[in-house]
Amino acid sequence: MLLSEREKLFSRTEKTVSIGITEGGVPRTVVHVPWESTAHAFNMRTPNVYLSPEDVADGEILAKLCTFRVIGCYIWVPLSEYSFLSAYTGLEDLYIEQGWSITNLDFLTPLTSCRMLFLEGASLKNLDTILAMRRANPGIFSCFRCLALHACRVEDLSAFREDHPPFSELLLFSPKGEEDASRWNIVSARTKRFFEYEK
Repeated sequence: MLLSEREKLFSRTEKTVSIGITEGGVPRTVVHVPWESTAHAFNMRTPNVYLSPEDVADGEILAKLCTFRVIGCYIWVPLSEYSFLSAYTGLEDLYIEQGWSITNLDFLTPLTSCRMLFLEGASLKNLDTILAMRRANPGIFSCFRCLALHACRVEDLSAFREDHPPFSELLLFSPKGEEDASRWNIVSARTKRFFEYEK
């Protein structure tokens, strides 16, 4: 962790914090806004403090983070595992780039306050974890109201054939020719967009 970021974390007096994880813990000057709705964009919990991937396993840093309500986590580097996120039950906004090691979403189960999820690069059997959480937490403040999947592979969407709460936003980004957009017709969303891009 950079000394400047360590000082920010250990001198912080607010009750909440949002963290970013980058190579070397170097702060980013620009944060991508994936959401179409202005209200959702304003509700993003962009980082106040930056960590390196190694800091995720540092006992002192983790203990300090536990003194706050961690409301946002932005990850811009690939990690070998994401189970540490389960401890941040107050998360409202979760953004994961380069999530190539993600093959299931069990680590999301405790995150019932998380309204926005951006996920890149995961290879998933299904989205049943998210669907079950949305059914268990319905309403205007339901979890994972906004879902953006970038270059993710999801094998089975059949669970969405049953009645389910609509997403507020469902954004799908896929390399050209690698995803059949019509598969997603069974998933209800107030705003649904499918974007293809050249590799």
